[in-house]
Amino acid sequence: MASPTKSKCPTCKTEVSAPPENRFFPFCTQRCRTIDLGRWLNEEYRLVNDTAEDEEDGSAGQGDA
Repeated sequence: MASPTKSKCPTCKTEVSAPPENRFFPFCTQRCRTIDLGRWLNEEYRLVNDTAEDEEDGSAGQGDA
């Protein structure tokens, strides 16, 4: 029989078990889960989208004239 999947908590890097042993998966505890949520709500995590910036300044699709 295969052993339960193990991974690392994204917040503190502690090794964690997969559910049902760990109900907070992929986090190790409720505390780490809350810390991660706070980081998202404070916009500490960002997705970069260079094309949106190009379109806003009007340089998208324009060559040197």
